[in-house]
Amino acid sequence: MNKLLVAIVTLFPALAYAHQEHGHNLSENISHIFSNPEHVWPLSLGIVLMVVIGAAFSKK
Repeated sequence: MNKLLVAIVTLFPALAYAHQEHGHNLSENISHIFSNPEHVWPLSLGIVLMVVIGAAFSKK
C-alpha cells in the first residue's frame, strides 16, 4: 500500500500543465489559484482525497 501511495504522489505532478496567467509574486499566484476553475477543482479534489485517506488510516 505504501508503494502505491508513493507512486501516486510522485506521478501526480505530471498531470499538471502550465498556462499564461500565473503571476510573478505570491499575492498574484494566490488570487489566481483560488479564482481560476483550472486550479480550484483539482485543489478541492486533492483536499477531499487527503481527508478520506487520513480518515481511512486513522481508523486502523
